[in-house]
Amino acid sequence: MKTTLYMVISVNGYIAKEDRAEEWISSDNWIETVRIAHEFGNIIFGRKAWDNLKTWDKRYQDDIADVEKIILSSSIKQYKHNKLTYVSSPLLALEYLKNKGLNKALVLGGAELNSSFMKEHLIDEMILNIEPYILGKGIPLFKQGDFESKLQLISSRNLTSQILQLYYKIIKG
Repeated sequence: MKTTLYMVISVNGYIAKEDRAEEWISSDNWIETVRIAHEFGNIIFGRKAWDNLKTWDKRYQDDIADVEKIILSSSIKQYKHNKLTYVSSPLLALEYLKNKGLNKALVLGGAELNSSFMKEHLIDEMILNIEPYILGKGIPLFKQGDFESKLQLISSRNLTSQILQLYYKIIKG
């Protein structure tokens, strides 16, 4: 299964403020997130990221209502309702999607989730949208951990006149 980590980051590598606030992220980035989620047909969220999204205006959830959503949570072992499934590990998330007949997975953070996929060498590529914003404090792209990877830049493009999108392949082996 091809697994892509997709994240919006500040220029200095944060994905949210310390309190998880993301109001600094532009609507253009949300439009791109919805587009790519529909292209993949799924999103794997960390529980904290999903709980944060649920506090936003309901129209954001409506934008991805028809996309399969898998939530990684250590506190909820297994739960399934319509297009929402809770699992307890990255491997179970990918197995679930494979059993649904999907051949690619979209991982859409938080830091803990991103790190857990990286630690298990499950990420094949990474798409980063760089928002023109600097946060003095915040939640980093990855939680500190015992992992490292070399990347190969596949492409870069201006998503808008203000947002740079970087597309990397993870070098494995």
